[in-house]
Amino acid sequence: MPAKRKRLRTYAAITSGMFIAGATAYFFDIPPFSSRAEIHAADVCAVLGESENLVPALRTALPESSEYSFKNREILLGEMSDRRSQRFICRVDGEDGNLSRLFTSDTRIALAESSQPWIENYVDPYRPEDYPLREFKAGDIGVASIRTAGIFAPCIPDGKIIGGQYNISTVVALERENDSDDGDTRRALIDIARSAAEYAHKKAKCELPSKL
Repeated sequence: MPAKRKRLRTYAAITSGMFIAGATAYFFDIPPFSSRAEIHAADVCAVLGESENLVPALRTALPESSEYSFKNREILLGEMSDRRSQRFICRVDGEDGNLSRLFTSDTRIALAESSQPWIENYVDPYRPEDYPLREFKAGDIGVASIRTAGIFAPCIPDGKIIGGQYNISTVVALERENDSDDGDTRRALIDIARSAAEYAHKKAKCELPSKL
């Protein structure tokens, strides 16, 4: 076979292989054709804190989306006369805005109580029933599933405000399932909840040790 024809056939085979590989990557959503948006620290809600684990945890936990829109809301003591009104909220929407909510973090001041009433009042509203909670060490109590994580951490001592001791209640929740490993997702949600609780504990000027 003439050398020129042999080179042409080799080139054609290589080109065909590259096309097939590229098409496969595109249709099966393999990088660099993945539609997943990047998450950068500068884009993340301030109320989620500044833990070094935060951004990696968000990348693990959040469902895939071509866009992540972080929306931050803080209600601080300077805005409200009652310390119990302080609240820290983060919402993450996907490519369809409010129609594709992916994640919610809600931290507030709550009267200290035993674990079960706290779970029923603050965690369960964000938790799908089919996802059981398991405890982990954080604050007075920490609980997490593969869709939700919550921490109840000491904040205001008894005697400072009428009613008794008050805690920081932090709940983070996925609004839809993701494609990550269940164990990785649960650990990521715990990292996010811990970071958000640390931020709120500092911003709310809590006097009691957080035990985080």
